[in-house]
Amino acid sequence: MKFSKPSLAHLLFLPALVLVGCGEDGVRAAVERAAFDPETLDFGEVTVGLTASRTVQLRNVGTVTIEILSVETAPSFSVRGAKGPLEGVLITAGSSLELEVLFLAMAEGEKTGVITVYTEKTQAELQVRGLGVAKLVPDLKIEPRALNFGTVVVGQESKLAVTIRNDGSAPGTITGASLETAGALGLPFNLEAGANAALPGITVQPGQSAEYMVVFSPLYEGPIVDVMIFAAQAPAQALSLSIQGNGAPARGGLVCTPSALNFGAVERGQVATQQVTCSASGGITRFVSAGFPASQTLFQVAAQPGTYDLAEGESMSFTAELHAEGAPAVHTDTLSVQYDGANGLATLEIPVRGEVVPPPVTATAMSFILTWDTNFTDVDMHLVRPGSSIWDTNDGDCYFGERSPDWGVQDDPTDDPYLDKDDVDGYGPEEINLNVAAPGDYELYIHYFADNDLGASTAAVQVHIAGNLVGTFNRNLYCNDTWHAGTVSWNGSTGTFTPTVQVQASTRGFCF
Repeated sequence: MKFSKPSLAHLLFLPALVLVGCGEDGVRAAVERAAFDPETLDFGEVTVGLTASRTVQLRNVGTVTIEILSVETAPSFSVRGAKGPLEGVLITAGSSLELEVLFLAMAEGEKTGVITVYTEKTQAELQVRGLGVAKLVPDLKIEPRALNFGTVVVGQESKLAVTIRNDGSAPGTITGASLETAGALGLPFNLEAGANAALPGITVQPGQSAEYMVVFSPLYEGPIVDVMIFAAQAPAQALSLSIQGNGAPARGGLVCTPSALNFGAVERGQVATQQVTCSASGGITRFVSAGFPASQTLFQVAAQPGTYDLAEGESMSFTAELHAEGAPAVHTDTLSVQYDGANGLATLEIPVRGEVVPPPVTATAMSFILTWDTNFTDVDMHLVRPGSSIWDTNDGDCYFGERSPDWGVQDDPTDDPYLDKDDVDGYGPEEINLNVAAPGDYELYIHYFADNDLGASTAAVQVHIAGNLVGTFNRNLYCNDTWHAGTVSWNGSTGTFTPTVQVQASTRGFCF
């Protein structure tokens, strides 16, 4: 794969350029030199049909700033920077640039090659190797990898769910579970079957999952920490789940239910709520306050409750909220409930979890979904705000280099676009969503970024305006083609889409 390769004349220059000064300054040497760190990457075995990723540093080990002129890669390997194309990127002396290198295991056998970065007077070479293997193996994962039950009154119990997922290509079998410190399950930690699960074990098919319920029943006061080990039948690997909780006295204390909050998946722009009820146990207890860390903006306590004096058995309630904003991600934090009981001022810690997910296309100002018909290729989507241009890195272009640029009101995430899905190894989908848009003309571009020597690909983009599907538009593209798919004219509440068939060749991709 190559593009914009320097001429032979460029490469005949020596790496060091000598600048001659005058008088007492003598001779000053300006050396231009770049190097990869590490200089070799071995991806090892990668199952055919999958992609492996590694990061490397491109270091400027010379004495002057260097500019990347072009990049040359090898079949089955590609490289990209965090901010998009590498041409024109400057690296000051002594600094480095992080790059992502991909190995695409398209067939069985060893693949080797060299990735070369050219500057004006020098070049840096990265030796790469990967071995494509055709084998069916299970890949069991546990989610989450740690559970915090918070504070639970001695003699009571709390339950939290864990999911075992098989991301591999063959069935994986869980044969049993035990505790690292205590051995057999029981008290204070036990396991119950959940959705699609069985005890003592279960076989999880590829792409499927099983849910278990972990039970915490403290026998004594204070913190309790352990690790639950899920044994697996070879070649699957055993799974480890870190678990902790705190036993609280049942006298003159406060008990809050639920002992852990899980908001689940909440669409961006929405607010999810859960009620927390706290009761006095063992004597009179004063509820003092409830809240999250001051830096927390997603999780909040609605209508901060005042102080309550509770007799034994009496309770009060308040509402916790998840304000879903930002890129898709799982968020966790701790809700602290302060009370004054038999042992003085104390704090209950309630673990909180929630996931921000993209809104449906029926609820956005505009949404775009891109797919294409070739594997091991990378086609990218760009949404450009009014007055900007494609590849504008100053918040003007929403693409893989700027996945959530700040549009509209500064520092207000509700009016920003999001590249919610980015695919780099074939077929897609890629998805950009914009919930709230200012009036103006928004430009949509499709760029064939990397072909891995697989030739042309047909890109298809679904366009949704004001919650309605306008249509699906197709275009046959060759590597480095940039298709101006069309213009969204938005008046603040609705809009129209004007498609185009304009295609221009560029030099920003990785093409063989």
